[in-house]
Amino acid sequence: MFLRTRVLTTRLQKDFGITVDKELITVRGRELPPPVVNYKAGSSVQSVTPQDGSWLMKGVRVWAPGRRIANWTYLTIGNGPHEVIKTTVTGFAKFLDGDMGIQMNRQPSPATGHRAQDKSEEALRNAFSKIASQKPRPEFVLVVLPDKDTTRYNVVKKLADVEFGLTTVCVRQELLLKNQGQLGYFANVGLKVNLKFGGANHQVKDGTGLVATTMFAGYDVTHPTNLASGAGENAPSLVGLVASIDSNLAQWPAVAWENKSRGEEVENVDGQFVHHFKNRIKLWQNQNGGKLPENIVIFRDGVSEGQFKMVLDKELPHIRQACKEMYPVKSNGPLISLIVSVKRHQTRFYPTDPNHIHSRSKSPKEGTIVDRGVTNVRCWDFFLQAHASLQGKLSLSSVSVCS
Repeated sequence: MFLRTRVLTTRLQKDFGITVDKELITVRGRELPPPVVNYKAGSSVQSVTPQDGSWLMKGVRVWAPGRRIANWTYLTIGNGPHEVIKTTVTGFAKFLDGDMGIQMNRQPSPATGHRAQDKSEEALRNAFSKIASQKPRPEFVLVVLPDKDTTRYNVVKKLADVEFGLTTVCVRQELLLKNQGQLGYFANVGLKVNLKFGGANHQVKDGTGLVATTMFAGYDVTHPTNLASGAGENAPSLVGLVASIDSNLAQWPAVAWENKSRGEEVENVDGQFVHHFKNRIKLWQNQNGGKLPENIVIFRDGVSEGQFKMVLDKELPHIRQACKEMYPVKSNGPLISLIVSVKRHQTRFYPTDPNHIHSRSKSPKEGTIVDRGVTNVRCWDFFLQAHASLQGKLSLSSVSVCS
């Protein structure tokens, strides 16, 4: 399998007088086989092999249902076909409970749900206030949005998550009520519901046994944006850290804390980095019979090639310190792999073999890896296309691995 790569050269030619051959570089690539995905089918296991990066869930149930949703309700916004929505929402709950194996009461409470009289923030606040004061308090609210207005969606999430502490999943009224493909839409929404209540939608079949002994973690720094002029000058950046808790790789408890404003390096002020990473290890330990992970794989996003050394010299020692405090003194500790993912690069790949071209986008197929010819000489560097592209040419993510 060979691919051609092109690097943008306009500035080189204009500013430095460098001419570039019109022929693209040809490099060797390889294609990883897709993982097998396990679901439940009655009391047995049903395995599905993805094709072109996707697969169907017909006739299968989620791998592990979350906790049962005993009391829930729904919220409609504005003047919609309320009787039709009521019938459809009940059908949605029946499908999740009966067909997908997601344990929930098939009837919302109250049966007529709740309604925000108009689309204003004040009307939504009043509606959520009424829901939050309902006895017993709903564990889950299905929010039926009248359109795909992102501003209204953001308001719903802010009110539900921040002000009232309600678990919500939003659906678009148009898609919820559409007869064609309705069960497929129900299934997609059901996957979100199951994850929010602690379940696992599927299990990736692991032939190596490494997943069962490995904790996967990821962290990044988010900087203040979209603030009024001058308001974000001293606003802190935020660190977000997530980690898996078991071999299902479905639940990723998160934690966030303040970091130096605009600083990309994650600092260990008051021991926060070490403390929070230790807590991720403890969560994994609690879910795995008291055992500690033998391996820890960490994904670091948001740093450029020039910051790789900073990650190794400044951040990795804090992670090692957290492990040192968690593992027995005579233990060698876990094997740590630190993976830096870079998406903003100007390298593009074009497949030369028709057998390795995605049928719709004509891009390299999902699972394509290029690890020679155009990679970094200082790191274990490779390009990976992890999923199928929906349209156009999809650049492969550049990944550097440091141990």
